[in-house]
Formats: sequence, structure tokens, C-alpha cells
Amino acid sequence: MAGFFESRGEIVVTLDADLQNPPEEIPRLIAKMEEGYDVVASQRENRHDPLFRKLASKIINRAAQKSTGVKMTDYGCMLRAYRRHIVNAMLQCHERSTFIPILANSFARMTTEIPVGHPNA
Repeated sequence: MAGFFESRGEIVVTLDADLQNPPEEIPRLIAKMEEGYDVVASQRENRHDPLFRKLASKIINRAAQKSTGVKMTDYGCMLRAYRRHIVNAMLQCHERSTFIPILANSFARMTTEIPVGHPNA
């Protein structure tokens, strides 16, 4: 949330610090945002994670879909783009502990996700 507070752009992109997803995918998120979406998420293609982690992700993704009513297949991938009004709405919540993708989707009218690479860690 601190990063969102400091951000100034009309579109804010989040990215895992460990670079699980290549930053080279960011222009694709921005291009999709230009189609009018509030949130553009990413879905890891050819995930290189252990089976247990993949199964746990499926359970979390289903719970997130139920809680938001927004069907996305990969709530765990943090490579995402958000419009400024979504960021501002999240900052008004003053939550101390939150799962940002669910919070963002609760404010978004138009969401989508695009496939992105998931290189070996």
C-alpha cells in the first residue's frame, strides 16, 4: 500500500520483487489498459511451481472469485496494472492487512487478465 500511496501515474503497475514475471511484459498490460479496463491482471503461463503450490493456488483463486464475483484464474500473480481511481479507492480503505487483488477488484467495473511468461525460478 505504501507504493500505491507514493505513486503518481494514471496507471500503476505492480510487480513481484523477485521478478517471477519479466518486466518486459509491462507494455502488454498497458496496451490492454488502453482498451478501457480498470484492472489488468496476469495469468502465469507454463507455471514452474511444485504441484502443491499449484493446487493451493487453485483453492485461493476459487475463494477470491467467490468473494469478489470477479472470475480471474490467477489471483496470485502480482504483475498487474491498476487505474488511478482504483488505487485511490484502495487507499481510502486504510486497511492494515489486505490482499490487494481482491480489494482492487471490489472497486473495478472492468477487469481482465492476460497470459504472461513464468520463467524458471
